Amino acid sequence: MSAEIKSLIVGEAASPALQSDLMAIVEADCGPHDGVSAKTVEDVTARLQRAIKSSHPEVRHLFIEVQSEAAFAANATAPVATH
Repeated sequence: MSAEIKSLIVGEAASPALQSDLMAIVEADCGPHDGVSAKTVEDVTARLQRAIKSSHPEVRHLFIEVQSEAAFAANATAPVATH
């Protein structure tokens, strides 16, 4: 029961197949962009949310974190904290 409650609070990760498809949608819509405006970021984020949710109705909540390529690379190689 505690695992079910935790998944309701924290959420569940998408399956590897769904993750792969979501990345394909993102990569098809946008590549690396440097120096874009906040309005452009908002527009792209809204467009991605619509595209992902329309092609995958099982995606109820979607969190898109905008970061630089350098920050993404640093986060990808950072050790994961365990509890």
